[in-house]
Amino acid sequence: MCGRGLMSVDCTFGEGKKGEKKKRDRVGIVVVFPGQGATRYVHYAFAKRMGIVDTIAKIHEIYKTFTDVTTGDPMIGKILIEKKANGEAVMELMGNDIAGVVPYEPKGDKKSRANACVPTVEAHNICLLKGAPWIDEFTGELGAFPKGANDDLVDAFTQAITEMVQSTSVNRLKLMCKL
Repeated sequence: MCGRGLMSVDCTFGEGKKGEKKKRDRVGIVVVFPGQGATRYVHYAFAKRMGIVDTIAKIHEIYKTFTDVTTGDPMIGKILIEKKANGEAVMELMGNDIAGVVPYEPKGDKKSRANACVPTVEAHNICLLKGAPWIDEFTGELGAFPKGANDDLVDAFTQAITEMVQSTSVNRLKLMCKL
């Protein structure tokens, strides 16, 4: 890993989608770390139906999991929480518990956000942890999008990749302006 990671959280409301029985949608959480150059490493993916209290507890659990054992420093530098659904309530209830919590306002529809990440994936700039227990669910959901039953991991993943690509581009632009 070449820097601090990013946790991306796609929150949910307590009700399911239109036309379904009242069934809670899933919360999707993805942790991505930058690598050399344009490479990004997906280190963790999680999706589960849960309420706001469990969502906050899971964010804390994942944040603590990604702590440097030698220094005790957090390895996650930013936590993006989508402002839709109960994301704003999650951020409000978390308060200042964890540094780096940032609201994320997605732009465009889900398909266009996913399509914006295609060049990064096609360029083989995304690496997954070999043998991780979440890989089948993660790749299955991404592969089935937009017709799959779930898109929570897709949303969390596209948020993370979009943010990392944009941050890298802005930093490169700032560097070029200093030359």
